[in-house]
Amino acid sequence: MEYEKLAAEFLDILPKLLQIPMRKNADRQVRGEMFALDYLAEAGPQTPGKISAKMNVSTARTAKLLSVLEAKGFIVRVPDKADKRKVCVTLSDKGARHIAVRRKLFLKAAADALEALGEQDAVEYVRITKRILENASEKEKEPCAEPLSYLEKGNKQE
Repeated sequence: MEYEKLAAEFLDILPKLLQIPMRKNADRQVRGEMFALDYLAEAGPQTPGKISAKMNVSTARTAKLLSVLEAKGFIVRVPDKADKRKVCVTLSDKGARHIAVRRKLFLKAAADALEALGEQDAVEYVRITKRILENASEKEKEPCAEPLSYLEKGNKQE
């Protein structure tokens, strides 16, 4: 099989894939506000540092995000019982209701998209997606080389 040709075809369709409504909704669910709210709903009260680490964003970005969530009434910040110098972020009742509604809407949209694929393709899509994730997790590969450094090693551009 010509994996490079297949990869080129995949790279051609990827930008279009990222623009479909279900994907945009998924991005909202797993990034930014919704990710933070979902994380707090699952993990319980957390320090801003832990939220930052889980989101893989800077502490400055997390601080801004938490300020927005607090202004919306979705979270509350309380002193850590064990260490009064630290702050714990917890989901408010309003935040818990908001994330529950958003999760239900997202699940419905995802289920509709999978149903449109048909049972066999939907199962296969989820299986392959899991497999890609497992592969990426198991095999930490070197980051892509810069094009110039790659060419400097004597590799010719075709």
